[in-house]
Amino acid sequence: MDEGGIIMKIAFAKLNGKTVLSLNTKDYNRGTRLRLGVFNQLIRLGHEIKIYTEAIRVQPSLFEEEPFLNMQIDYKTNNIDADLLFIENGSANPLYKYKVNGVEVSYLERIREILRNYKGKVIYYQQDGRLSFPFSHFKEDFFSDKQWTILIHATDIETFKETEYKNVYDKLKFKYLPLCFDEYTYPSIKTNSKPENDLVYIGNQHDSNRTKKLLNFYDIPNKKIKLFGNWDKSPSENINFDVNVEPFGKTIRLYNTAKCVIQIGDKNFEKYKMPTTRIIEVIQSGTPLLIDSDIDLPDYIDDIYKVSNSYEVEAWLEKFKDYEVRKKVNEEQRLKLKRWSEVDWNTII
Repeated sequence: MDEGGIIMKIAFAKLNGKTVLSLNTKDYNRGTRLRLGVFNQLIRLGHEIKIYTEAIRVQPSLFEEEPFLNMQIDYKTNNIDADLLFIENGSANPLYKYKVNGVEVSYLERIREILRNYKGKVIYYQQDGRLSFPFSHFKEDFFSDKQWTILIHATDIETFKETEYKNVYDKLKFKYLPLCFDEYTYPSIKTNSKPENDLVYIGNQHDSNRTKKLLNFYDIPNKKIKLFGNWDKSPSENINFDVNVEPFGKTIRLYNTAKCVIQIGDKNFEKYKMPTTRIIEVIQSGTPLLIDSDIDLPDYIDDIYKVSNSYEVEAWLEKFKDYEVRKKVNEEQRLKLKRWSEVDWNTII
């Protein structure tokens, strides 16, 4: 139960896409591990969560276990009975739809209906710095009877709010939420004593900046380098591209096959000083993590592990030939990770 706090009824809605309640499914999507980690902690604190947008349960699921059996899903009702509306970020594309009784319904229109029928506190959980709540899409006044808080992992909140919410930020509150984990969502693996790869990268070919970054750190001759993700082709003959894209839920196992991994940045994540879940995935995989020197995240990884180019990566790979060195670095990096149970949820919700 929530020590010293008020037990709340929480209405959950996802802006766009299915709310997946399991890590063991092909429907696993971005945000699933963070969502389940937050759900896990809030329910264990005694709060009640009801999902008001499309959701799927898949066995085995956290929510087939106590104390999660009473969790309800009702994405048809407009009777929003809650003390708090908690919305998870998503795309603002109005073309994304799902079916209710054989009729297609836009995810955005579902959010509109929920907001029309709810008054009170709203938290928009923005896991991705690029997926701001699309206030401009809605013509209604969703401010006068609602108190909005944007919950974000960005440490530079001023830059974030002035960039992403420049026309409405004076009507919103912003709160920093540390990027956290628990053993259910990010199980721990021991450091691999005989990793088959020198380097592994898992990610999609978003733009030329990512390709440039990848080549800057991963384009090293005579090394075993593996690339997983949606790419047209390998960006270099030195990088072995695996066209068999692994589901997001298998990333920890794949990172465990490397001597180390380099965290390369996305422009927005760098700009807002915002960590990605790759940090947790790599460290929990038992593999040491290096980080692009353009990224400033001292709360998550020490500056000693910053690298600027492939030559510096090679120097670390020489050190990481020693299993004991890899194991020691990984153990030190694990100590900086925060757990959901360490968050003071009373100040958040």
